[in-house]
Amino acid sequence: GTTHGPPPADARSASFVRLNSFLLRTHITSLLAALAEDGWLEAREKETLSFKAREESSPWSTSFLQIYTRFLQTDDVPAFVAGLRGQLG
Repeated sequence: GTTHGPPPADARSASFVRLNSFLLRTHITSLLAALAEDGWLEAREKETLSFKAREESSPWSTSFLQIYTRFLQTDDVPAFVAGLRGQLG
């Protein structure tokens, strides 16, 4: 017969990993848009960083998270922006 219940753990894990990746990219691009709107980033900087954030397998996300974690600990917006600009190269 057919069993009804939660999907297997590996399917649930894969689904959550996809959701997390989507939410993280959305959050990053929202932060970048807010920084640009407030004049912290130039439009082209925001576009370049947003493009990097949208790349699925980008190691850039790991770098961003390190910069963002430092920002969360310090609330230092100029240092956060400087860190982001360091990722433009």
